[in-house]
Amino acid sequence: MINKKKMPLTEAEMREVGAEYHAKLKEKNLTNKQIREKLGIGWDKITFKQDSQDGMIHKGDVYVDKGYFYRHGMTPDSLIDRVLKIFPEAKIVDSGDHFGNWPARSYMFVIFRLERG
Repeated sequence: MINKKKMPLTEAEMREVGAEYHAKLKEKNLTNKQIREKLGIGWDKITFKQDSQDGMIHKGDVYVDKGYFYRHGMTPDSLIDRVLKIFPEAKIVDSGDHFGNWPARSYMFVIFRLERG
């Protein structure tokens, strides 16, 4: 809600603004379980990073991957699009395509960061 009049808000307007603020704050402070539920099915692995491996990945970054035998048009960019459709505010840290020596060990991954409270 935007106060276009630049006048003091009424009590009802203040309640509405407060509700909007708390809804946004609640959305921002998602637990790992809530993030996993929002991502839904279709991922082979969802991992929440606990420490920095190379200085680029930070605690709280989310790693998702999808294994494949055949690509069928899937690319790391298509996985990024899936993540951004679910979490438009996500910052993509890294993505890639690991083609294994045996195709069943091939996977694509995305690492993203959500700003949390």
